[in-house]
Amino acid sequence: MRTVIYLDVLLLVNFVVGAAFLLAAGLLCGACCAPLRLVGGAGAAAVSSLALLAPTAPWPLALTYKGTSAALCVAAAYGWQGARNTARLTAWFVLLNLTLTGALFLPGAACNNLSFYLPVSPGLLLASTAGVCGVVEGVLHVLGRSGPACWGGAVGGRAGRPAERLLRHRLPCAGAAFGPGGGAGAAGCRASAR
Repeated sequence: MRTVIYLDVLLLVNFVVGAAFLLAAGLLCGACCAPLRLVGGAGAAAVSSLALLAPTAPWPLALTYKGTSAALCVAAAYGWQGARNTARLTAWFVLLNLTLTGALFLPGAACNNLSFYLPVSPGLLLASTAGVCGVVEGVLHVLGRSGPACWGGAVGGRAGRPAERLLRHRLPCAGAAFGPGGGAGAAGCRASAR
């Protein structure tokens, strides 16, 4: 059986899904990104979905491609956040993608190089993406970790400002880390938080 895949729909849907999951991964990790960086990361996610059209690769190569493309999407959206934070962002991005794929895996789904084409309408796929992101928001709200959208003021300001607002919102003593004492305040914050 042949499956007809419209390239424009594949790219557009994966762009929107990639943007939503990059934002959700950032929310889970407490990371912020600028809107233009988000567009770059979502664009990388859309382009990486073209692996569905490539010849089938062996599992190790497909797994390496999937991990590398996810890391590149995260790096395009968030930049280098340090090894641990970048790995966490990448892991959440991959897990959110797998959650959506597992929730919608239907008979007739096409899989090639660990990229999935699900036989559902783009509207249902986008609604399901919104549902996965809504669950993330709800869980964080119930756990008391919900914070303000932090990339709204990132365009024109210094790069540290959104992170500063986010940390001040989440940790009451984090303001000292950004004050005149800088590093000394951060060390004092860690000691008092325990």
